[in-house]
Amino acid sequence: MADSVFKASYSVTTLLGAINQFHALGDLDFSYLDYLPYTLNTKHSKQTVNSSGRMVTRAGNAILECRQADRPTVYPTLKYMRMGIRGAYNLDDGIRCQPYKPKATNMDVHQPIPFRIVPVSQDLSSTERALYRMRTRETIGTEEYYCYWLKLMTFPDNKLLITQVTPENVESPYLLDASDLNPIPVQLDTSDVEGDNNRVIVSLRAQGIITGEEVNEVVSVLFGGDLRYAKISEFGFCSGVDKVVEGDNNGVAIPGGYTEAIFVHLASHKCTLGTDLSNVNSRYTAVCKYESDSMLLV
Repeated sequence: MADSVFKASYSVTTLLGAINQFHALGDLDFSYLDYLPYTLNTKHSKQTVNSSGRMVTRAGNAILECRQADRPTVYPTLKYMRMGIRGAYNLDDGIRCQPYKPKATNMDVHQPIPFRIVPVSQDLSSTERALYRMRTRETIGTEEYYCYWLKLMTFPDNKLLITQVTPENVESPYLLDASDLNPIPVQLDTSDVEGDNNRVIVSLRAQGIITGEEVNEVVSVLFGGDLRYAKISEFGFCSGVDKVVEGDNNGVAIPGGYTEAIFVHLASHKCTLGTDLSNVNSRYTAVCKYESDSMLLV
């Protein structure tokens, strides 16, 4: 079989993802205002800083000034998924295509689309809304809609995974060994080549479910029902903090507010060849392995 540089997908842990990891790891002072301009909230005008230096959160079409106590009091954690439709490109006028290789400096997916998009007069029920975050009010054509840009993820393993990877990219579980409490020094072997060694990776597996019904709803409004846009080819896995904020439902105040995502950063960006979700009954589970840097075994 001929060698090939082709890959079906590319993933990267972003710079913002690494920054959040190290802030939590070192229990460092975290200046939210320093990193607020790079959040998806700011991109969607959901969270900004006003001229007085106060953080402002927009909930629906209401604008709320957050007091100091309303700012996140915990470190952002991996919670949400973002989806997009520009994860791959054509190589020719036939069927060959290739995923883009995302950059670590990316702060969003290339072309995001919402998970839900509903008329303002038909907003989601509180039960439906519990699955989604980052609601914005948008004018599309002559109509007003609510868009929900993030969806909650789950963690099926409910624990960190430690994996050994061979130079041939064969993975197997790695077991910690208590004898390594008394390590034996290893001398440099000049014949060793870094790529010839096994690696150990610590990872967290998160997943989010995307349905054909969701995608068809969005395509119907944004792209006039053109199902060629119903191919989801990129995923953003995002960190943030859940916060109960005041809000409104079509101009009527929501008693007790609702849960929104604040201080959301793109932690990992994955580009793929794409999955066709034009069938309303289809269902796709997007999986993210949020990894540490690999460690060589010698």
